[in-house]
Parts: sequence; C-alpha cells; structure tokens
Amino acid sequence: MYYDYYLYYLSSLYNGYPLIIRVTVVMVMLFALIAFFGICRLFFTGYKINIAARRKDRVIKEYRDKLHFIMNAETNYDVHELEELLAYNFKTNKPWKFELCTDLILEVRDALEAKKTLNLINYKNCLETLKLMAFWEKRLRTSELMVRKNALQTVGLLNNGLNTGLISKSVFHKNKHLRKAARNVHTDLDSYNPFRFMEDNFDESFTKLDKIRLHATLVKRYNEGRLPKVSVLS
Repeated sequence: MYYDYYLYYLSSLYNGYPLIIRVTVVMVMLFALIAFFGICRLFFTGYKINIAARRKDRVIKEYRDKLHFIMNAETNYDVHELEELLAYNFKTNKPWKFELCTDLILEVRDALEAKKTLNLINYKNCLETLKLMAFWEKRLRTSELMVRKNALQTVGLLNNGLNTGLISKSVFHKNKHLRKAARNVHTDLDSYNPFRFMEDNFDESFTKLDKIRLHATLVKRYNEGRLPKVSVLS
C-alpha cells in the first residue's frame, strides 16, 4: 500500500534526528491533517447552508403570496380549489419541503392573527391541501425520540386538533422530555378530556420551563373559553 511506503520513507528519513525533531514532525503532520479535515468540513457546512437558503427562498417565492391571499380572503375555499390555487407538486416532495412549508404557513398565520384577519377555515384547508398534518403525524410514529418530540411540538403549533391515539405511547413514555411535551400538547389540543393529567400534578418532573409552557396553554384555553371550573383542577 502507498501509505505504508510513505510511512516507511518518513520514518527512515528522520530516524537519525533527535527525538524532539521527530516528535515535532509528527505533531506538524497531525495538525496539518486536522486543518485539512477542518477546511473540508467548513466547505461542506457552507454548501449545506447555501442549499438550505436556496430551498427556503424558492418555497417563499412560490407559496408565501398565495398563502397570504388565501388565508386573508373572506371567501372560504375548499381543498380542491386550494389544490388549483397553490399548484402544489407532490411528486417532488421531500421532507425539507414539508418542514419549510410548515414554517411558512405558521409565519403567515401568526401575521394574520396579529391583524385579526385570519380565515381559520382556509388555514385548516391549507394544512390539508399541503398534507402537513399527515407528514407530522407520520413522524410521531418514529422511534427516534428527538424526531417525535419535534413533531409533537410542531403539531401543537399547527393547532389543528389532535389524534390522541398517536400520542398515547408518548404521554407515558419513560423519557421525561418526550412525556411532558406529549402531555402539554394533549392539554393544549384535546377536546374530550384535556385536563386529565392535572389530577396527577401533570408530571413528577415539573420544571419552571414546564410551568411557563403550561401557563401559555391555559391562557390559550381561557381565551378560547375552554377552561374548566376550579374544582376540576383542585
């Protein structure tokens, strides 16, 4: 092998030199390799960032104005009409496109909610047209904990109802972070028995951050007029 030849060559070349010289040569070669791999990694990371930025720009140019028009309109559009309006191409769909479309639709929704001009029916129909709920619900079935936790949080942000069967395993999971995320989403979105975990003090591992998240959920429930009586929480 070539590397055996060069290793033998370098060994014989510096064999007669003092130990400090040989150690210095080895360290210089080691640092040179580290620098080479560092530069390669830097270029690769820059390439990935550039690709991600181009994808985001493409999705924004293609769908932002359309989504803003639809979700701001007074007219209610059904799913078939939205398929034509959005001209969404499912044949070339990749996970990154679902993720970028999710970020975009949340951005448009929040902006319209702040102006109190959001057409909620069109928003929900956009979610169905773009198959976003199906994508994130599919991710809830994965075995990777971080993917499931991220999917739970995204489902909570989308605020389009909850399939309790999908998170049934997560609400009692041994991983406390996944368990608490699932219970918070259940409290936020479930319409049948959202406060079931309040009877158990929500979770045995309850941090200040969890209190803030639960408080935000209860405020949202209050604004929607769906808070229970005090006796239920006591």
